[in-house]
Amino acid sequence: SFPTRRSSDLKDEPYRYIKLRELFSKNIVASFPTERKEQDIAPFIFKECESSCIVFINGFFRQELSKLDGIHDQIVISPLSRATRTYGTFLNSHFARTLKEETDPFAALNAAMHKDGVFIYVPPGIQSKTPMQILHVIDTEEFPMLLNPRLQIFLSTQAEADFHVSYASLSGKDYIINGVMDFALENNAHTKISLSSFNLDESVWHLDAVRAHLKRDSKFTSYAVNNCKGVVRQDYRVCLASENSECAIDGVAFLDEKAEGHVHVLVDHQTMNCRSRQLFKNLLKDFSKSSFEGKILVRETADGTDAFQLNNNLLLSERAHADSKPNLEIFAADVKASHGATIGRLDEEELFYLESRGLSKDQSKNILIGAFLKEVVEMIPLESLRSLLSNQADNYI
Repeated sequence: SFPTRRSSDLKDEPYRYIKLRELFSKNIVASFPTERKEQDIAPFIFKECESSCIVFINGFFRQELSKLDGIHDQIVISPLSRATRTYGTFLNSHFARTLKEETDPFAALNAAMHKDGVFIYVPPGIQSKTPMQILHVIDTEEFPMLLNPRLQIFLSTQAEADFHVSYASLSGKDYIINGVMDFALENNAHTKISLSSFNLDESVWHLDAVRAHLKRDSKFTSYAVNNCKGVVRQDYRVCLASENSECAIDGVAFLDEKAEGHVHVLVDHQTMNCRSRQLFKNLLKDFSKSSFEGKILVRETADGTDAFQLNNNLLLSERAHADSKPNLEIFAADVKASHGATIGRLDEEELFYLESRGLSKDQSKNILIGAFLKEVVEMIPLESLRSLLSNQADNYI
């Protein structure tokens, strides 16, 4: 069942900061693809991915618009409907386990309603040097739609590949994006992903669920960028299932006007000697809102855990609001874990110091904003996305 803000059930707590009544009141239709040409989507392709871009329109994979020439020829990219015939044994067992463990009702809705997602398979030992972009184009025209894009990504033993998931709107408003990305990493597999949303309409709801299951010596790294006007919720569940696996989940949000950014994270340390890091920074002005609810779960079999969690919020107006709830749940004895949260404003003494050196007030604010975000922005692996964010941070006021 779907959560409500008034529910007293603990499983609904991650949604208590969100005005779900507005979401449920939307009058939407099931998504359908529209016809677009290559020049329509070209402006949204990162320069590093001009020959390695997988395109969705309204949640439908569009192979004829995708740019696949630069992708390693042994990497399999297939519609899920076709992949279930070739890789059915793996996909069906993985999907059944994931669905059984799924606690988020919107991710479960995606499993039931997605039209045809994409399956990406990186074979053993393949280490892709070319980053792959997953470009979601929204083109709903006058129809408020529910979009359910889905990605199933499997990295075999000693495989390595990077993915950059982005959302861009060509037309429409009042639509709902309800996406799921499901990663399975075999022994010593490594992946980095970035998630970016830019300039979606203020009436848009964007819900993303990221799932990752890690085996021995594997590493999963995620960077999220939220720069939308509407409501964005990112839900992560990462399972460190085998010894010496590692994850890093980082994010940055630029929130203004009435934008909302919500993050919910569960990192499940199931076994020994695993490491995890969470670092999320939010920049809020006008009437914007943010929430962070993160849990590090360390099971009794997970001695040697090293875990870190931090959420920083910088408020640039009196009406901006941030909620933060970091959480540790530890059942093992030999654990190194820490968590924290900060909510604050620009330091007046630091502003005075910069202004006394001849800088304007706005220049001084931008320097401090850039310094606040720098730690996360500089970790983003895609140079064109990193430069875009650095420039925005340096000229935010």
